Amino acid sequence: MSFTRLPLRSLTRAVASSSSSSSTASALPTLLRSFHASPCSSADAKKVSMSGISAIRKAVPGTSMIKAKEALLATFNAAGQEDLSAALTWLEDDRQKSGAKKAEKVALREAKEGMVGICILADGLGATGASSSSSSSSSSMPTPPPRAGLVELNCETDFVARNEVFNQLVQDLSHTAALFPDLAQGVSSSTATEGSSTPKLIDLPLQEFLSFPVLTSSPDAAKSSTRPRTVQDAIVDMVSRLGEKITLARASSISTSLPPLSSDPRRSQSIDETYVVSSFAHGGAGTPVTQGAAAFSTSAGKVASLLLTRYRGLTGNAASPAPSSEEMTKTIRALGRSLARQAAGMETTSIRAPAGAEGLEEAPGAPSTALYSQPFLMLLPSAGVAVEGEEKVEGVLQKWCRDKGVDEVEVVDIRRWALGETATIAESSSPAE
Repeated sequence: MSFTRLPLRSLTRAVASSSSSSSTASALPTLLRSFHASPCSSADAKKVSMSGISAIRKAVPGTSMIKAKEALLATFNAAGQEDLSAALTWLEDDRQKSGAKKAEKVALREAKEGMVGICILADGLGATGASSSSSSSSSSMPTPPPRAGLVELNCETDFVARNEVFNQLVQDLSHTAALFPDLAQGVSSSTATEGSSTPKLIDLPLQEFLSFPVLTSSPDAAKSSTRPRTVQDAIVDMVSRLGEKITLARASSISTSLPPLSSDPRRSQSIDETYVVSSFAHGGAGTPVTQGAAAFSTSAGKVASLLLTRYRGLTGNAASPAPSSEEMTKTIRALGRSLARQAAGMETTSIRAPAGAEGLEEAPGAPSTALYSQPFLMLLPSAGVAVEGEEKVEGVLQKWCRDKGVDEVEVVDIRRWALGETATIAESSSPAE
C-alpha cells in the first residue's frame, strides 16, 4: 500500500485557525491518523516517462507537459506500456473537440492580424538551364512548369502571428495551395485553364480548399501526423492550441494544364516561351531559396507579391546571342525578384494603367499603382541592367531585352496582398462552421 504526502504546513495552519494552540497540539496526532493515506488509484499507479512526454511534445510542438501526460495516461496498452501512436491520435481528437468549442466562443471576435504566406515549388527555371524549351541539351530532364501558392491566414494578435506553430501552418497551407490545381478533383470551371498549357494565377474556391487535405511542407510534420487532415481541421487544431480566432481569408495558385504533344501545332507556337514565377514577402520570416532544379522556397509577411512573367526568345539571336544557361538563369531570377520587390514595396494594383488613364495620377504627387508606370526603384544589380534616373519599369524591361538578346519580357499576372485588406472574411472560411 502506498501513501500520499500530506500538506503538513497547510494542515497545521488550518487547525490553528480553528482552535487554541494547546488543543491543536493535542489534536494534531489524531488528525494525522485520520488523514492516513488511502491507496492510490490505478491511474496514479501508472508511471509516465519523461521520454514519452518529450516525444509527444516534439511530434506536436506547443503541447503542454500536462496535456502530453494526459494523452499517455489515457492510452496505455494492455501490457501497461505507453503507446505513442495511440497517444497522438487521442491528442488529435482532443484538440479537434476543444478547438471546435473554442472556435464557437471566439467566432464574433475580429481577426485582422496574421501572415500572407508564399510557397514556390518550381519557378519555371532549371538549376542550370533557362528552361526546358530553350535548353540546348536534349538529354537534360524537362524543367517543371511554375508551381506556386499564396494564402492569407488571419488571427487576432501579432503575438500569435509570429508564433512558430502558426507560421508552420501558413507555410503548409501555401504549400497545399501550390499543389491544389493539380490534385483537386472538380475544381471550379471558372478557375481552370482547359485546352491550354499557358500558366495563369487563379483564386481558389475557399469551400473546396478548406475540405482539401493538408499537404505539409515539413517532412518531420508529415511523419508525426497520425491521419490525413483537411485544411479546416488544421485551422480548428490551431484554434485549440493557440486560443485565438483563426480564419483563412483567401488563397491563390498557378494553374497549368498538361503541355501539348509534340505533334500538336500549338507546341510550335509556344516552344520559345518560358513562364517564370517570382515572389517577395515583407514583414515576416522565410526560408532561403534552395538552389535545386525547382528552386523551392517559402516566405511569409504582412505584404506579399506573386508574379508570373513570360520570356520570349531566351535562346538569343545571331546579332546578340544569349549568355550561358547558368548565367541567364541567375539573371532572370534576379529580374523576377526585382519585379516582385517592386510590386510589394509600392501600392501596386495592376500591371498596366487602364486604357485612357496613362499619365493620370490618383492624387497630386502620388506614384502610379500600375507596375509598368512606376519608377523601377527596387531593381537589383544582379538583374544585369543599368538604370538612369527614375526609369519606368516598362522601359527597363525593354532595355533588358535589348541587352540580353531576348525578344520580349512581359509580366502577365500578378497578386499583391496586404494583410487585412479584405473588407470581410468569408463566412465559409470560419472553422466554427
